[in-house]
Amino acid sequence: MNRKTYYLLTDEDGRCFRASTLLAGTCWQYANDGLDVISQNIWECGATPVLAVMKNPLHSECASPRLFKITMREKYVGASLTRDLTVDENEMPDVSPEQKLAFAMYVVRQLAPEHAFSHWVERWLSRMDRSATGVRLAMKSLIETAEEVDISVIKLNHMGLRGAAKSDYHEAKYDFLWRAYEITEAAQVMIMKPERWRNIVAEKVATATGGALEETQLADLADLAMHIAAETNFVAYVSSPKKILRREREHSSPASYAVIEFSDTGLQIEQYDVVKEKRD
Repeated sequence: MNRKTYYLLTDEDGRCFRASTLLAGTCWQYANDGLDVISQNIWECGATPVLAVMKNPLHSECASPRLFKITMREKYVGASLTRDLTVDENEMPDVSPEQKLAFAMYVVRQLAPEHAFSHWVERWLSRMDRSATGVRLAMKSLIETAEEVDISVIKLNHMGLRGAAKSDYHEAKYDFLWRAYEITEAAQVMIMKPERWRNIVAEKVATATGGALEETQLADLADLAMHIAAETNFVAYVSSPKKILRREREHSSPASYAVIEFSDTGLQIEQYDVVKEKRD
């Protein structure tokens, strides 16, 4: 029997985005046909409570959001594979709008780590530049890239080069660009803090990250969410376009580090401290 645990955020009435309304203490059985509540809401599901909130910022801004723990057991009944789901309510972790935006920035920058947008993200996360001017420059770079992609498409069409490879390439570019633009708009709202700014940031972050990456692309997605939400006094230091070095600033204890490295094989996070580093 295969057993997995998921966490899923809902509104105050237990409603998911798709499929079902969750009730604590219930048990459901599904055929393996993709219609169960986990399959229907897979992007919003998290392996940990914090990841579930990071992946579902919209429901976290409801008046009284609820978090459910869903235990899934897969088993064979005769020749058919079935899924048994047990639903229990779980305590909500505290995740700030700033942490939700940081998580979304890490996810979207993975789509194009060498783009100017990613360098702006690094400056934002390091608190080197959280200015309105910096946001506008990031927006400008995205608009210029979109114009370049448009020109490329027109030229290829004039040359009569049409095909799946070209289409996939440009669709991936456009996909990154609109997601990244949503991130810059969320950052702009966070700076200006208009009425309902928390909800606006949540909406834009949800739009930017929804379905952006598969779990297999970032195997340690839960670890990333944990590191972002663990402390509020983290400052990120950049050692390369694909590495973020986060250092905990604590005067009363030795500094600790977490190196978050993006690569083609996924995301690796290694944690160590200054004392150990000096011994080594």
